[in-house]
Amino acid sequence: MWLLRHCVLCQRLQQRWCCLSCWGGISPFTAASEPSWSIQLTPQRPCISYAPYTGDIQQLLYLIKYHGFQSLAKELGTELGRWYRQHWPLPDVIIPIPLHASRQQERGYNQSEVLARSLARQLQRPLWLALQRERATPRLYNLSPADRAAQLKNAFVLSSQGTNFTRYAGASLLIVDDILTSGSTLKSAMEALLTVSHRQVGLTLARADITDPLDL
Repeated sequence: MWLLRHCVLCQRLQQRWCCLSCWGGISPFTAASEPSWSIQLTPQRPCISYAPYTGDIQQLLYLIKYHGFQSLAKELGTELGRWYRQHWPLPDVIIPIPLHASRQQERGYNQSEVLARSLARQLQRPLWLALQRERATPRLYNLSPADRAAQLKNAFVLSSQGTNFTRYAGASLLIVDDILTSGSTLKSAMEALLTVSHRQVGLTLARADITDPLDL
């Protein structure tokens, strides 16, 4: 028996937290509007984002991050995987951006890991918890790009899963986060992964409006 629930956007009773009609109404980045290769975080290491961080996407991510909608994150990870498979080469392994242990305990889960797990199932690729957040950082949403970069410098280290380091040496790494703003989080994570592989691409569900890309 299917469990019925109300779509969080249109409130219609159906089987998903975000119904397919509402999801279909969210316009992803296209070549005609903006390149999906949204930002070169560092030379040869770009980040792809699905859609702008506005409207419905913004509301969905707010519910995931601050109201415990973990199942919604699973749905969106699956849809992100379907879109990714249509447009981009498959990676060798998928790596989520970790939360610090204190933040994850407070929230109850890591939304980026939930997105990445569903994405990995959809792409039929392994998920690797390759990183850990070495230190807690303040909430970054109200900080300037320069302050974000300073807070996140050396924030990530390789996890204790050492047996995988050799296995994935030189592999293509898809590093998953929920939102791209200044790019500081992904850049810091990519730096920590350089000892594993230089073949790195970031992927986020949304990209916030960045008024001055030179600040990146």
